[in-house]
Amino acid sequence: FANGSRRSVELRQDGTTQLGNLALLDFEDGTNGCKTALLNTVIEGSVEDRGQIRAISFVVGVPEEKNHVNSTAEVAPLNTSGLWWSWNTGFIFFRTDLITTGMPGGWGVHLGSTECTGNGNGVATCGKPNRPTITLDNFDPAKNAIVLDLKTLLATSNVDVNVNGSAGCHSDTTDNECGPILESLGVTGSQKVFRVGAL
Repeated sequence: FANGSRRSVELRQDGTTQLGNLALLDFEDGTNGCKTALLNTVIEGSVEDRGQIRAISFVVGVPEEKNHVNSTAEVAPLNTSGLWWSWNTGFIFFRTDLITTGMPGGWGVHLGSTECTGNGNGVATCGKPNRPTITLDNFDPAKNAIVLDLKTLLATSNVDVNVNGSAGCHSDTTDNECGPILESLGVTGSQKVFRVGAL
């Protein structure tokens, strides 16, 4: 807010893409090999004194207490197919998949927690949580949208080549392909891919 205080956004509970303090954005429409036809590009919620908002902050990720649940037994959006790795590892927080000339079978960026150990029953500890907090200044919800710049995210990647057998970056910090991507997403450095844009 203008006075430096912070407020939480109360998300609209829609039974599909928003649950508690979680929101799922999905920009693919189920065509041309895309996984689902969900298509949700807007997060809806309310906040006190909206006109006083000067910045926005959010976490890319599922909170630890929800990250290791059984996705097949959960309600939306935690039951979304294609965003689940395993009991211990949990969910994929950010996923973008490409079909390119060199990689017709797919090349992708999948961000999630790694180095996780647990009992396989909803309890785990992850050495690398990989949940970046993004803060953007000069944000007015009446005039602005949040932009994710894929060109910047993939600036150092050759999306036509399978490096180290991973066909992209799957959050493994030992994968050469992941270094610049994790930095750009704000996991290991200052994020570069989210910015404020016009509605």
